[in-house]
Amino acid sequence: MSALTKRSKPPTVSVVMSVFNGGPSLSRAIESILNQTFKNFEFIIINDGSTDESLQIIKSYADADPRIVVLNQSNHGLIYSLNRGIRHARADLIARIDADDSSHPQRFEKQVAALRAFPEVSVIGSSFSLVDQNDHTIRTFVPPSDDIDIRRQLFSRNPLCHGSVMMRKDTIESVGLY
Repeated sequence: MSALTKRSKPPTVSVVMSVFNGGPSLSRAIESILNQTFKNFEFIIINDGSTDESLQIIKSYADADPRIVVLNQSNHGLIYSLNRGIRHARADLIARIDADDSSHPQRFEKQVAALRAFPEVSVIGSSFSLVDQNDHTIRTFVPPSDDIDIRRQLFSRNPLCHGSVMMRKDTIESVGLY
């Protein structure tokens, strides 16, 4: 199989990350994605007009890993950037991460397996920990897992942390994106 054939086949997951001046934590976020045990993904990174070293950091990783797709733009804000990334995504599953997040190495492996096992589920997330600059856990959040509890919380807040979410692209498109 040629490189062109491999490139033209869509990946299973498209990871979407918007970055605006994320320099201090950006390498950690990118490496947490590149070090996933599940490897069949593209990583769409939107540089949203950063004025720090973010673009240089992104490009240094993109030069070394062909799964990274860099979209560079003037500053338009998070919603515009995420919608652009989702429109650019080639996969049926969209994973989210922000420049100040990091993901467990088995995140994609477990989330893809869960979404394959439960085709009626459109969005999946996980618990997450808030950490300080020295990587010490400040607090761990465990979102509800029962449908009724999730629905109840949606009246007052979003129970899913963006940095832990994987969702079906067709579902997010059906509601008009972000």
